Amino acid sequence: MKSLILLMAIALQATLSFSQTTGNKELFIEVPEQGKVIVYVDDEMIGSTKNLFRFYDISSSNPTVTITLNNKQIAKAKVQLRPNYRSIFSYSRRSGIQVVSTMPIFNGGKYALDDWNGTIGNAAGRPPRAVVRIMDDNSFNDLQRIAKKEPFEDARMKVISSALSRNVISTSQLVSLLSSFAFDDNKLSLAKSSYTAVADKENFFKVTEVFTFSDNKQNLMDFIKSKSGR
Repeated sequence: MKSLILLMAIALQATLSFSQTTGNKELFIEVPEQGKVIVYVDDEMIGSTKNLFRFYDISSSNPTVTITLNNKQIAKAKVQLRPNYRSIFSYSRRSGIQVVSTMPIFNGGKYALDDWNGTIGNAAGRPPRAVVRIMDDNSFNDLQRIAKKEPFEDARMKVISSALSRNVISTSQLVSLLSSFAFDDNKLSLAKSSYTAVADKENFFKVTEVFTFSDNKQNLMDFIKSKSGR
């Protein structure tokens, strides 16, 4: 009997280990629309009357998400999924499909998440928080256009800093803004002052790509390290 129990335990652990190493991916999305909403992730389809759509065991790391309302397509986008993570998305008519948060599926070798019956602001395993809205493409293009009109970098920095005091941007958007500067010192100063305005701080290390000199790259890496508390 003990041998049978031991074998069952080993089999269960092997199954769990296989699930983790093969990169289980989950995608949850909230679509706050009234009517017949259907969400497709590649070829898989789910309909829901509660605006919450849950997809488990997704094989692709870059699936296509399509949303229809009353049989009419209202959104379609490629999304990035991390192996062994649940990615939670939201949809709005203004911002489209956006990632809200990601969280590890396993903790200590055990499945660690619930089925997410709350709203985006109360995702499984996380305290309530506001959904971050990154500056949309039109607004960002306007910011770039206005900033580039300034002939001197000091004035350009002031324009960008003023805009970022009231808006949130992505790391890639910040890299694009910094690329218009010629001097590393100005890039470094603006990068540091813009840190709080960047939504995806886990990608902030990519900002080092804009620097010409290794000393400035290291300076920013030290700054990131001090902010992360590591």
